[in-house]
Parts: sequence; C-alpha cells; structure tokens
Amino acid sequence: MFEVDFMEVSEVARLFGTTPPKIVAAIKNGTLPIGFVADSPEPNVRTRTIIVKQRLEKWLNGED
Repeated sequence: MFEVDFMEVSEVARLFGTTPPKIVAAIKNGTLPIGFVADSPEPNVRTRTIIVKQRLEKWLNGED
C-alpha cells in the first residue's frame, strides 16, 4: 500500500516565491508536473487543483 499527501496551491506558491495563479498555470501547461487542475465546465464554479507532495519532492530532487 502507498500513501499520498496533498499540498495547497498557496503553500507551493510560497515555496517557489510566486503566486497561486502562476502555480496553477504551470501545472496546466506542463512545466510543473506535480499534479493536475480540474476546471469546471460551469461558470463561477471553483477550479480544483490537486498537488501531490511526493511528486513535488521528486521533481525538486530531479528524480522526475
């Protein structure tokens, strides 16, 4: 069995010294492959961003 930990976009943005919208954009365009963004097809419905802590750690260490 494995464990998956999630991180908030704001936490990752602080780590990178940037803003949450820039983190979301980087995940969406593939330059930051640490999770995924689920856009709602309906207007005014919140976008969900899933960031997997283990993926971020591997990416930061050059393992992914």
